Amino acid sequence: MRRTLVTGLGVLLLAAVCAQADTMVQWGAPGGESIMTNNVETQNPATTYNPNTPISPTIGTHDYYITDSANRTPVVYGAMKKAGDAQVWSNFRTTYHNIRVSESEGDSVRAMLVWQNQDFLTERAATVTNFSINSWGHPDDSHTNRWLVEKSGQFYVSQETFTVGNLSVDASTLSWYEYEPLNAGVDEIGSATIITLNDLDSVGIYLDITRTSSSTGLYKDKHNFIYFAVQGEMDGVQNTGASLNHPNYTMNASYGAPSDTFDAYVYWGDDTNNWANSSLVGSYTNVASTNLSYTVNGLDGETTYYYRYMVTNAVTNIWSTGAESFYVSPLTQLDYGYKMQITFTNFAARGTLTNFPALVKFNTSDNFYAGFTSAEAHDLRFTESDGTTVLNYEIEKWNTNG
Repeated sequence: MRRTLVTGLGVLLLAAVCAQADTMVQWGAPGGESIMTNNVETQNPATTYNPNTPISPTIGTHDYYITDSANRTPVVYGAMKKAGDAQVWSNFRTTYHNIRVSESEGDSVRAMLVWQNQDFLTERAATVTNFSINSWGHPDDSHTNRWLVEKSGQFYVSQETFTVGNLSVDASTLSWYEYEPLNAGVDEIGSATIITLNDLDSVGIYLDITRTSSSTGLYKDKHNFIYFAVQGEMDGVQNTGASLNHPNYTMNASYGAPSDTFDAYVYWGDDTNNWANSSLVGSYTNVASTNLSYTVNGLDGETTYYYRYMVTNAVTNIWSTGAESFYVSPLTQLDYGYKMQITFTNFAARGTLTNFPALVKFNTSDNFYAGFTSAEAHDLRFTESDGTTVLNYEIEKWNTNG
């Protein structure tokens, strides 16, 4: 008989999704694409932002994004502010979006176009890393446009402004003002503040465009864009596989949430519908990336186990994708760190006994129980005298106190 750890060190590797940026929002394409078969024009759209009412056409109207809605975020919310008696049109055209107004010199229009997180292309929490847009406007106009985000019900606009063109901006370089969205044509840019771009409610653009020329022509295209996109790094963990080495099973992970606080847990067992074991690995705040590990021992040999990580806070739970399996191989002679020979005496019967049960009792002498890594004796084995042929056994009682 020998007692030892289960053979092999199972290194259960997990890699953070945030190692690679993913597209959170995309409307259109950098070089343009077919959006719909006929134009949809809305004259004098809402002057109050309503998060429950899109300004974009219903998917399928004139084939609006009917072929690629799974890879795009076609639902757009927003509001537009007219200057004086100017008329405003929000036009969804075959290949682009257009804001058109009737105006005179000095007239301006403000608009907010918003994509909500319920329509994001990823279901995981993310930290925004990049904004992109491809747009153009009339040469008689002055543009003071800004990036727009919403977090925990509060809107913010970037202090940095942009005009028109094919732009891509690193979100980490931006600073922010509080913003009160359009309400009956009135909005307000407030004081400077510091925010993190993690787990946002919505993202978008804020347009502030003024006619600076007295050139002829009543109707002007104020702003047109064929592409808007937001990139982000996903928070959480992702299973990547397992490897083995003696003597324990260590479950490792790489995790990142640069703008939030999470507790990390690991779950493992032989049934994914009823995790037998779990443990808190640690608590982490505003970490771009960190390594997690948790070591277990005393696992049953000849058993397939499963594991999964979860990070959690008061807002959300994020599980690693699916459960990964690993196999604990049978014990071999080299895997036993302790052994002792059992000899049966005072046996007077003639012949050889086959499949005859024998009672074995242990005591607490010589610190016997301290050699086991499993409190339930999962690493206990009985073998033939050759030390390799494993015998069947059952534990009737296991009392480490003797």
